[in-house]
Amino acid sequence: MHIYVVHVLPLIILAILYCAIAVTLRRQDKVLSSRAVHGQDQRLKQQAMKMSLCVIGAFWICSLPMTIYNILTDYKIPVPCMLEKPFSFVSDLMFYFSSTINPIICFSFVGSYRRGLRESFNSSLGGCWNERPTTQRRALGRIRESQGKNLGVGDT
Repeated sequence: MHIYVVHVLPLIILAILYCAIAVTLRRQDKVLSSRAVHGQDQRLKQQAMKMSLCVIGAFWICSLPMTIYNILTDYKIPVPCMLEKPFSFVSDLMFYFSSTINPIICFSFVGSYRRGLRESFNSSLGGCWNERPTTQRRALGRIRESQGKNLGVGDT
């Protein structure tokens, strides 16, 4: 029973929810097809559908080995000794990897996610490197030049 609640049920629920998203997007396409639909809107909907399929596919691929391994273990189905430890390791690794794959998928599909991630890295790393923005460097350069001229530096 534990296997079904922890592993199989989330796979089924996720599949149902993403299918509902796909049906909703398709329904909107049919409603909006009577009007002039902009190419941008159509492209964004197709991108959202592709991303949804990638998320559910990745979750299934990452969760299925752990589910299979747990079913084999719980029902005491014999597995060859030389395959048991590698299969256990791979299934654990894939299961843990499933939590990190969604941000990677979002990063590859959503431009605003990429920009936000880039900005947050730039702001957090910029403080560590203590690097000033280009406009501030130019302003400081002009101030130094004017101070040098006022002091008579560089006059011949």
